[in-house]
Formats: sequence, structure tokens, C-alpha cells
Amino acid sequence: MISRAFILCLVSCLTAPGQTSVDGDKKELPSIEGVVVDSFTGAPINHAHVRLQSNSRLYAAMSTVDGKFAIRPIEPGYYSASVERPGYLMPPNEQSSNGAMTIDLTHGQTAHDLLFRLVPASAISGRVLDPSNEPVERIMVQVIRGGNVGAATTNDRGEFRIGGLRPGKYLVRAGHNGNGFPPETRTDGTVDAAYGPTYYPGTIGPGSALRVKTDPGQETTGVNIRLVRIPIVRLSGRIIGVPENAQGVSATLSKGYSSQSVQVGSQNKFTIWRLPPGTYWLTAQCEDITGHLLQGPPVRIDLADKNIDDIEPTFASPFALKGKVVGYTQAGSHSGNSKRRLQLMLGFGYTGVDDDGVFNIPEFRPGRYHIGLNGLREDEYIKAVRIGAADYPGKTLDLRNGAPNGPVEIVIGQGTGRIDGIVRDEQGHPRRGMVALLSDQDPDEERPATAFTDEKGSYFFAGVAPGSYHLFAFELVDSSIVMSAKSSEDGLSLFEPGMQKLEIGAEETRSLDLVLIGDN
Repeated sequence: MISRAFILCLVSCLTAPGQTSVDGDKKELPSIEGVVVDSFTGAPINHAHVRLQSNSRLYAAMSTVDGKFAIRPIEPGYYSASVERPGYLMPPNEQSSNGAMTIDLTHGQTAHDLLFRLVPASAISGRVLDPSNEPVERIMVQVIRGGNVGAATTNDRGEFRIGGLRPGKYLVRAGHNGNGFPPETRTDGTVDAAYGPTYYPGTIGPGSALRVKTDPGQETTGVNIRLVRIPIVRLSGRIIGVPENAQGVSATLSKGYSSQSVQVGSQNKFTIWRLPPGTYWLTAQCEDITGHLLQGPPVRIDLADKNIDDIEPTFASPFALKGKVVGYTQAGSHSGNSKRRLQLMLGFGYTGVDDDGVFNIPEFRPGRYHIGLNGLREDEYIKAVRIGAADYPGKTLDLRNGAPNGPVEIVIGQGTGRIDGIVRDEQGHPRRGMVALLSDQDPDEERPATAFTDEKGSYFFAGVAPGSYHLFAFELVDSSIVMSAKSSEDGLSLFEPGMQKLEIGAEETRSLDLVLIGDN
């Protein structure tokens, strides 16, 4: 029998040289060390939560009173590093608008002297009042910078406070108090009131609103919003063409990213009360007997101060859409004979294009679609959409009313241009940031083209289709907001004061210097 002492001796002999094999492996694993400081004072930040995350692992550490932290050992790989601390925010960088950075840790490597500079967060506080100067409770207040970046609900004194904001300029909006009910019947001489979305200090639209400036680590107080009364109006109608055995028939009203649905009543009728003025899109929706979602083409509604009745959204059946891409050469490059494959994007869906430029979608749903084409050369662009004998400039295919009344062709043009320039701050210094390029001829394009500036503030756009454009430069922190702003309720209102217009022709190069906006 082998004694226990012999086994212990054997284990000791196998692992004795230097360190254990496990410890030896750990010595070779990567680690990181660094410090977290206040970006304005340079003071160390205590108790900051440092996170290091990959697809399968998560490491963390807390900074000490001198702001220092260390994480060891770490399995090799690519990691996203971020820091959290109440009252502070990470500044954006070219890798991420929220400040997270990618770190490549190879085996045996130690990343020394990492420096995280956190920005002191700011806050906005105030009250929401009615036209009689009475406080209004349970009103949602939003802080907006191209999109909603913070929100709070008023208390019984009409007070609100929104913190955790990056220093900069913001719109502040109080939401409307619509409850979906018809006007109240009152016999005491008072009148039922409805209030629309109101911007500080007391305006319906963002165009005449005042921006609220916040400073690092400071609270901007006294932001009092006086609600604007709106007429109590209704939108009503009847959905027609409802498929047999349809379930959950509803009318869906959309404005930007927000939407609301109402179930239809008898004879597929619907009524929606207390809507703020504005432009909406109304769509009929239901599920067929298999549970598949069906919807009709959207109907535009421009609501003002009067009721709109007898609206009749309808369902339109899918149809086969066959078309052709014309005006391009098959060669994949200016020189070379290799064939190339184009890929057509309609809305959020893709379909292939064959060697003759033909595409075929067996079940195409009616609607208005923005067109994209993967595989075009830099000097090519979508010039127009042709339906029958009519050409529609731009990249919009409008088939809301059903099947087209003629062949569909996507016309490709040749001869794109280039736009370049330098981005500076208000003091004239070159600045890092991003530039957005908005096409005036393609209002349905959801996302603007964007470009980073380099350390000298230089930017450029190549492959620009001839036409009219608006450009503006913005901070990296606003990148996600800008990319979705054309679909938001307020659009690009914060950036409009700094937009510049430019016309560019075929094979033309234009230079345009810009001033960074959104944070000045």
C-alpha cells in the first residue's frame, strides 16, 4: 500500500521548483494599474468603480483615497474598460461616445499608468407651473440634447431635478397631460384644460425655446416652465379593408420614436383624444389567423386646433415587386473585368441583385422606403427612382398605395464629389469631434453620414452625390443622439443654429470650415 506520506512527498517534489505551476501561470497573466482623477481639478477620485469586461469575463476594482487601482491577474484578450462614480461621467473618445476604451492585453503584459479623467456631472432643477402660476404635479420633464438624455417627474410642488448630465447646453421640455379622454362636462363655470409639450421657458416648439447651460459639477436652478394650453381635439375614423379572421385590429399613431395604439370598436371605428398639435403617421395594424402581423400604408395627419374625423386607414395586400438597377457598369473597378454583386436595401431588409441588375421581392409590403445599395463604386450614387416614365430624384421608393403602375428602376449616376474642411471651437482652435452631412434631397434618410476629425480638426467626405447638403460639427458625446435625431420628436433642433448649407456638383471638391456646436 502506498503511504500518505509518500503521496505528499511526491506532490511536493513535482511542484517545488520556484512556485507552483498554477502560481507560475498567474505570474505570466496580464494586469492593469492606474489612477482616476477629476478632469478639472486633477484631484484623485476615491471609490470609483473600474470595470474591465470582455464577452466572457468581467473584472473590477475600486479606487483608493489616492485614486489608484489595480486589477490582477487577468486572462489575455480584448477588454472594454470603463469607470463609474456617482457625480462623475467619463468623457467621450473616438472609440465610444460613453467614454469606454478598448484595451488589448496580451499574455504576460502589464498596462501601467492608465489615467481616467472623469468629468464632474451637472444638474438642472426647477418647477412646472400652469398659466395661473399654480404648480403641476406628475408631469414628466425631459432634458434634451438632440434626444432625451435625462428625465424626472414633478412632485406635489411642481418641482423637478435631473442630475448626471454632461456639462453643456440643453433644451428642457415638460410633457403634455393628455389622458385620452374627451373634454369634461363642467357646470361650475370652469373649463377643462389640456397642456401640450412645453419647452423652457414656455413655448410649444423647440425653435423659440431657450437653451439651459450647465457647468461642471454645478446645478442650474430656477428653470421654471410655464405650460402652454392646447385645444382639446380628437382624431377619429374607421379602418377599412380588414382581412377576414383578423385579430387585434388597431390604429397606431406615430410621431418620431413615440407611438400609441387604440383598439377599434364596432365597425372598426376608433377615436383618439387630447393629441398635441403636430404631424403624425396613422397606420392600421392587425394579426392574421396565424399570428402574423399585418399593417397598412401610413397616412399622414397634420393636426392643429380642429377635430379631424372620417380618416380611413386601410390594409393593402403584399405584392410581388420586380425591378432593375440601371446606369452602372458590371466591372467591379475602373480597371478589371471581375463582376460585382450589388445588394439592395429597402428599409431594414436586404435583397440580392443579379448580374443583369434585376431584383425580385415576392412579398413586398406597401410603404415608403429609403433605398441603399451595397457594392457601388465611390464615384457612383443613386440618382433617382424611376416608376414607369416618371423619375423621382433621390433615394425614396414610395409605394404606400400598393403595387407600382409601371416598371421600377433604380437609376445610378456617375461623378461624385468631395467635401473637406477644418473644425474649430469658438476661440478658433482646431478641435476633435465629428461632422454630420445631411442630404436635402433625401429627407427620408434616417441616419446622416458622419466623419471624425483628426488631431488638426480636419475632416472629409468622399463619394458625395451632387446636390444640396447641410453640415454641422458636434462633440463626440452627441454621436448617438445625432444618428437617431431625424426620427426623434425634436429632430436636430439643438444643432440647427450651427448648420451650414453647401451645394456640390459632379466631380467637384468643396471646402467648408465649421465651428463645433452643441457644447459651447
